[in-house]
Amino acid sequence: MTTGQYLKKFRRLNVFNIWPGKNGKGDAFPLARARTRAARLAKNLICGQTVFVGIKTAEAFSFKSAPLRWRKFNGGKAAILPHPSGINRWWNDPDNKKRAKRFMRALG
Repeated sequence: MTTGQYLKKFRRLNVFNIWPGKNGKGDAFPLARARTRAARLAKNLICGQTVFVGIKTAEAFSFKSAPLRWRKFNGGKAAILPHPSGINRWWNDPDNKKRAKRFMRALG
């Protein structure tokens, strides 16, 4: 799936309207603020099939699972795709990359 196909096929949403800034090597993600925002978003926008990009995003919605595994969520199902940042070591494992590729292809 190309980036263009992804953008055309999937509705996307950020927990924050503005970037919360840096924190150490990565970006800041104030979990308490994220949970407040996620509670509002979940009521209106999250249903059916949801893929959370990043474990912290999933945590904001009180969703826990191993990466790339579907679980019941909010009347539908959800899974976590590890965040594709350069500091996430999950992506360093070639088997994980293959699993993620299969997972995304199955969505498309």
